[in-house]
Amino acid sequence: MSLSFPKRYTTFRVVVCTMMLQSLHSLQLFSYLGFLYSHSWSTFKAAMPSQLLMCEAVWLASTITSLVASIALFDRRKWGRTLYVWTLIANHAIGLLTPFRLFSLISLPFSGALIAILYSRQSRDFLEEHRTPRERSLRDCIRIGALAVSCSLHYLAMSFSVSRTGWLAMLMPNGRPLDLLVVAAVALVIGLALSQQGRRAWNCGVTLMVFSVSMTGQLIVNVATSTPLVRYLPPPFRFIAYPWSVMIPYTGMVALVAFTLLQSNRPHTPGPALKMPDFT
Repeated sequence: MSLSFPKRYTTFRVVVCTMMLQSLHSLQLFSYLGFLYSHSWSTFKAAMPSQLLMCEAVWLASTITSLVASIALFDRRKWGRTLYVWTLIANHAIGLLTPFRLFSLISLPFSGALIAILYSRQSRDFLEEHRTPRERSLRDCIRIGALAVSCSLHYLAMSFSVSRTGWLAMLMPNGRPLDLLVVAAVALVIGLALSQQGRRAWNCGVTLMVFSVSMTGQLIVNVATSTPLVRYLPPPFRFIAYPWSVMIPYTGMVALVAFTLLQSNRPHTPGPALKMPDFT
């Protein structure tokens, strides 16, 4: 008798949750800029080149579309993959035609890896698997919410620690990123306490891995403005110091912990039963 384990589709889930997290983070930055310049659009337009304004509009549209696509993918909708991939392709195509093409060139490998995962065998199995409506209890909703809040605050805290921009700069002018990390840790503990005993390590690993992959994407984008490559960007972009010596080891450490947790909780499917030869 062989035991069967339900597939968890870990890689696919991490990628989809990363798409959600990055889209939500970008939307909060767009909303912050909109609020900041809501009373001085003329000044904002004068300070921004027309091509950069066009790119900002394209990036905003692609962010909204990516969020819709990631939600659809999480719900096993195949059209979500098509929508996300074509949005990504159109975004890069438009970016390569502008003077700000360096951002597209730098993020091409990362985007290519995402597309490859979305069209992998694991992803096809996940999208083709029959969707069974599942009623979630209050405990499940609190668990999912706590883990999502933990990952979001973790990512927001580390982003805020290096950029000092966004709504947190307004809501917490004297706040420290460590304050958010403490709340994120508490939310993670709550989410793990409400998880099933056999899935706690997996839930923790997925939560930390989503942060690591999202942070890796942010590190790649910052290469354009925080290295000598910034000289290939037109104004108003300028060099911005970035704590590479802190962020790279920290992201790598979290990724290593997440990978260890996922591997330690990986279900092992037994192979075929061993048949002994008949010597009679």
